[in-house]
This record gives sequence, structure tokens and C-alpha cells, in this order.
Amino acid sequence: MLLKTSRRTFLKGLTLSGVAGSLGVWSFNARSSLSLPVAAFLQGTQFDLTIGETAVNITGSE
Repeated sequence: MLLKTSRRTFLKGLTLSGVAGSLGVWSFNARSSLSLPVAAFLQGTQFDLTIGETAVNITGSE
């Protein structure tokens, strides 16, 4: 069964969902359902830090 939706109706729905998302209407419920782990943090005065080049693929293909 196909629904006939005009372009105007589609754009109004898209706009309303964007406004609702930016106001945080749905984000509160999404955050409250997640149980996030406690973030780890470093302690001490000396750290072994290595700085160098790393290959990164931002295209998504291998």
C-alpha cells in the first residue's frame, strides 16, 4: 500500500522533526535509556606518550 504524500507535507514533517530534535525533545529519552560506563582517567606524573603518523581511511572503502 503506497501512501500519497505531497512534497509540501514531506518538507513540513522534515522541518518539524528537525526542530524537535534540536530542542532536545527526543534526545532526553535516548540518553536516559543508555547506561554509560564511568570514564577512565589518568593518574600519576609520568606518561609514556608516543606521537607519530597513523594511516586513516575516511572514504569508507578498504
